[in-house]
Amino acid sequence: MQTTQESPVKLPNSDLTHTLPSVNKTEIQRVFHLQKNISIR
Repeated sequence: MQTTQESPVKLPNSDLTHTLPSVNKTEIQRVFHLQKNISIR
């Protein structure tokens, strides 16, 4: 399931955090936590 917020180009976490503003960084972390919760279930 691909979300619209996810960028078309798959970049490493480090690259994303460096290229995107801190605000977007928190969004990415939130999405990652959601994905982790889903995977745990």
